[in-house]
Amino acid sequence: MKRKIIFSGCSFTWGQSLWSYEDIPNLPNAYQWTQLGHEIPEDILETRKKYRFPNLVCNELGNYEEIVKLKNGGTDEESVNFIDFHMGEINNLAPEVYGKTKTPELIDAIVFQTTQIYRSPFDFTYKDNLYSLYSTPNRKNLTHVNKWEINKGAKHSPIDASIDIFYDYCIDNNIKPDDFEEIHSNFWASKIKKVLKKYHDKGIKVFLLSWTDEYLDKIKEDEFLSSIFVPLYYKDKKFECIDYLYKFDGEMKIDKHIKNRDMGFDEHPSSNCHQVITNSILKKWNEKKV
Repeated sequence: MKRKIIFSGCSFTWGQSLWSYEDIPNLPNAYQWTQLGHEIPEDILETRKKYRFPNLVCNELGNYEEIVKLKNGGTDEESVNFIDFHMGEINNLAPEVYGKTKTPELIDAIVFQTTQIYRSPFDFTYKDNLYSLYSTPNRKNLTHVNKWEINKGAKHSPIDASIDIFYDYCIDNNIKPDDFEEIHSNFWASKIKKVLKKYHDKGIKVFLLSWTDEYLDKIKEDEFLSSIFVPLYYKDKKFECIDYLYKFDGEMKIDKHIKNRDMGFDEHPSSNCHQVITNSILKKWNEKKV
């Protein structure tokens, strides 16, 4: 029986748009499918798997099988829960996202790919009540307060509350808007560290891969996170996150790499980028200490 590796991340791990490499005439791009108002056929979606880095890593290692979220996209919160679910720590999660079958006894490794921090909620306590802030403000979307949602109560059964509560929380705790991204990245870096260290201490290999630079300072400052961090190696250069790799070579983005069809605006990783990620994970895997 094959051993297994959990690959927990967002659409970058799932393999968004990789089906576009298939020789399928008149294939709409991902955003045209959305505009057409229907989903991409499952047989076309399935073709993405052979190009994505979870599959490539498992093929290179041999005798390994990937475990990836069934649903495209996601948050760091979902990625943490996905790991705990497949390690048998939590139950009652949506099977259409997390899957149904759990085989923790077969899992040898976990690869965590961070996504954009603002996708995940920020939990805070104010005047003895627990709140969760969604579509969190950061330096890029701080002015879009009309899009924020704030909920009160137990997780997964929230009660609507006013955004003014978050403002009051910030004022009472002397939190300036420009400082909030720092607080939020600390919040989620600690959660990611907690789940990865828990399984590392049980003998599971763990790896950390970053899409954006939002977590990089936290990773560098932390001995454990820096020890499991996977930099990307390409053309004799080292890149700390996928975004930095994008800036060096535009064809790491799928809409710049595929030239024989209209890709629209699609900045998901190209097949070349997935190969770079694969090689970098394998390099880290083969190091003496992980």
